[in-house]
Amino acid sequence: MPTDTASYATELHRLRELAIAKTRRSIGDAAVDNNEQMWSLYAEALIALFNFSDPTKGSSNALCLFNRPFVADWWDPLDGDRFGEYRLFTFANQLPKYQTVFDTQGAITQGYEQFLSSVAIPTMSAGEIKEYNDLLGEQTKARGDNTQAESDASAAYDQYVKEQLANGHIPDSYDTWLSDTGWDQTLVSYQNVLDNITASMDQLLVRAYQGKLWARDLQKNYDGAQYRDRVHAWPPANPNQPPEQDKLETIPRFLEVGQSLKDFVRESLAGTGTAGSLHFAHDTGTYDFSHSDWSGDTSFFSGWFSFGGGGGGSSDQVDTSDRKFEATLSWKNASTIFIEPDLWFNQDAMRYFDQNPNEYQPGSPGANGALYGPRGGLGAIIKQLFVVFQPSITVSMDATQYSRVQSSWSAHASFGFGPFGVGADYNENQCHISWDNQNSAFTITDTTNNPKILAIVCDTLP
Repeated sequence: MPTDTASYATELHRLRELAIAKTRRSIGDAAVDNNEQMWSLYAEALIALFNFSDPTKGSSNALCLFNRPFVADWWDPLDGDRFGEYRLFTFANQLPKYQTVFDTQGAITQGYEQFLSSVAIPTMSAGEIKEYNDLLGEQTKARGDNTQAESDASAAYDQYVKEQLANGHIPDSYDTWLSDTGWDQTLVSYQNVLDNITASMDQLLVRAYQGKLWARDLQKNYDGAQYRDRVHAWPPANPNQPPEQDKLETIPRFLEVGQSLKDFVRESLAGTGTAGSLHFAHDTGTYDFSHSDWSGDTSFFSGWFSFGGGGGGSSDQVDTSDRKFEATLSWKNASTIFIEPDLWFNQDAMRYFDQNPNEYQPGSPGANGALYGPRGGLGAIIKQLFVVFQPSITVSMDATQYSRVQSSWSAHASFGFGPFGVGADYNENQCHISWDNQNSAFTITDTTNNPKILAIVCDTLP
């Protein structure tokens, strides 16, 4: 594959044309929804729009698309912050599969616990524990002595001020008084004792843990970052469900970095967001999923057109490779939401042990190479979300293909077009479709107040 940009684009275009020709030869004259081409065109448009780093060019990032409407629901204007954190943590904790359509294979926390169980952390000997506890006792005493000395100095200065005022004199400042009376040296001596003991404790820990003191805190940080709250199942089966029927949920925290979803929704509702659009057609440069390790062994499991089911319905024979086929996606606001795990997640430690696998516990998931990669417990983590507010997509095509789409829509209760859907199977009661027979085009419009996730960017671990 060529490495320079121009040759790379030319080669991708050639490969795409060959794939289309091969598909048509295999099915004769029958029209078919060529899944990979339309999804690739859509992906390329998103990459250009959001300035995404292409994994085919050396990035550890991987683009993951949605093949049905997906709502970012961790801040709902109707319920405010009541369940927002819990829903954010639950979403971000999903472990993405190595494939181009978003799906999960467990939880990040489950994989991270496998990592923690794999880490071989040196332990302190009985003698080192006794030495540390002795130093701890000395530190406690020295800290008390230091505090008492500061209190004595303060009391002595207060008495000095009273005497000076009583004799009609202006007292010196506290710092000057300390220097003139020698109290400053007394306080420094007490602080030096405390600092020396603390330094001895630090040196002991470094020696005992063989330079891996940071590893000692992995489990402590993980346990200390747990979010605990009583939450309803969401959406609640009964909005009036009494609190005693809630369940206590525990899950590590994740953070939104930069603009939060809450801010994005408020900005969108206020009409102060940035409207925009993207266009993709048959001659748009194609993003080649086959050149990314992220493609795995799973292709898109539904056509660009889907009738009769949300993302899993049947694909009709619609030829999206026709040169008259094009689509324009627009929105009232768009943003990239960045998500990171809190301090419980130590990626530097993961990289260290990955580069030094001999330091894993023998027989552990880490030692057996079961943590990372397509089937690992820590294969990837969600890092970015591409979200839009009230998107609308207009599609135009050949009159024959348009008639076929319209007929199929009439015969089914639901209609999906790429990541957009209309009908009961998509749970989108406020999404509507309109038909333009004169121009062989249709438009799907979303009028809900919940942002839609178009794609996510995952970071392959470690």
